[in-house]
Amino acid sequence: MIFSSLCTYLCFLGLILTLKKPVCIDSSVVERLDTVSVVGVLQTTETAYRCSANVVVPYSQNLIQTEESVSIKLKNISSVLNSIRSFKKKIHLIVRYDQPLMFEIQNSKLQIGSGLLNADGHLQRGLIKIWLRENMPKQFIQASLFEESIADLIYFSVNGDLSIEDPLTSIKTKLGSAQWPQVLKGADAYCESAWRSSEHFYLCGQLQTQPNEVLAGQMLNLSLRPLVTSSLISSYKNLSFINQQNLISHIDQFLQKRDFNSDQAIGQILKDPNPLKQGILTIKNFSEVFVASDLIAKQEFKQLYSGLTNELQNAGFSDSFAEAYFDYIIEVPDEVSVQSSFFKNLESAAKKNLNLQIAIKDQRQIWILPSRTALPLSAFDRIKSRQNIYFACMNLKEIKIEQFFDQTEKLMLIKGCDQTPDYKFSKLFESGIKEFIRQNDKLKFVQFHIPSLEMKQKELAHVNNFFELVENRDVNRQEFRTLGWTQIQWSDELYAYKPKANIEAIEFFRN
Repeated sequence: MIFSSLCTYLCFLGLILTLKKPVCIDSSVVERLDTVSVVGVLQTTETAYRCSANVVVPYSQNLIQTEESVSIKLKNISSVLNSIRSFKKKIHLIVRYDQPLMFEIQNSKLQIGSGLLNADGHLQRGLIKIWLRENMPKQFIQASLFEESIADLIYFSVNGDLSIEDPLTSIKTKLGSAQWPQVLKGADAYCESAWRSSEHFYLCGQLQTQPNEVLAGQMLNLSLRPLVTSSLISSYKNLSFINQQNLISHIDQFLQKRDFNSDQAIGQILKDPNPLKQGILTIKNFSEVFVASDLIAKQEFKQLYSGLTNELQNAGFSDSFAEAYFDYIIEVPDEVSVQSSFFKNLESAAKKNLNLQIAIKDQRQIWILPSRTALPLSAFDRIKSRQNIYFACMNLKEIKIEQFFDQTEKLMLIKGCDQTPDYKFSKLFESGIKEFIRQNDKLKFVQFHIPSLEMKQKELAHVNNFFELVENRDVNRQEFRTLGWTQIQWSDELYAYKPKANIEAIEFFRN
């Protein structure tokens, strides 16, 4: 009886063990899967091999769950990459539960933290990067903008989108939202972006305590990724379906067959201390690497490059000179501190209006908001805006209105430059200049339409102080007749004067 019960128990146990899923990695490209965890104070490693190797390893539920997640994520992308060109080596994948934000590629070994594994896109792009590095010349594979954007293109071609997830915030990358030069970011702003490279999630945390100038310079270049990637993918989407297929199926040849001399290769590592010019150089280098391929003569690649160039131009980029366009420039011809409430209020308002290009300008530099990227004024050949708001600190007679010609469409001169009031900048960006002057009813200002003013510049060249001019509201004054003023109306809604005129060179004022 006892013997019979024992046999039944052993048979039942054997059935359970038989029904258990074998611990192996079901992948055509991964040779070995390791999971690294910390139990108590000890680091433990569990290993599974590809199923066709028939290597028996101890049963582990954590290992099985990891394998299932990995296999699902890699199935489509590994099939596509292998169909283009097979991997030269099988991959050793290490999932780090002890370092959730780790991401490192060494030849065919990929270490990825559990946080990045669980976030959309990072594991797949890691596989793409390994494949790219097997097929690209070595001078292009050091965490370059070229590698990142080509990986984005391949990922998009497989998945139909590019929603790469930030494991810390769950925010995902969004195509088409980047403009030049707003896309340029310093290390701090880059490290807050979902577009940062997978390799940099861990390194960004270290930068807080261990500043690294080399890494910060690399991050400046990689901050251009949303602009370049969006332009590249937009161009790809405009290709015919057959040309899209031809392009992706020959992408390995595009990477390998290139006419690129040693001088051009050296050009890839040239640096410029001016961040704006460094950004221009980086994008130009991207283009030079792109067109260095022998396959650029093929229709699909030629169309892709042509579309890329057009999309970059549509986003405001020009490599002929350093020009920037903003919707709003807030200008103080003195000095602005990033710690001031004035700066922080503007930064907060800009974050709520990411569709607008906004900047703060003082006597030395310009900050692109909300990224806080600071650029010296000497970096630009030209800065233009739709609306300039100029806080006049200096003697008003020293302000030459003609300096704003060909720089802005509309100019508001504000009398004084007190940076302590809580200006309602959010109302400016959300609803426009009329709501701004209504909400800030103590400001003394003159709002100009610059092209109209420029038309009458010769007749008004003697006017040194427009605040003094509008204090006398006699429409029979020669200057007002020149502007075609017939009446000056008071607006209770705006708490400001509005001239009725043939030429709206001065739209509103308050004194």
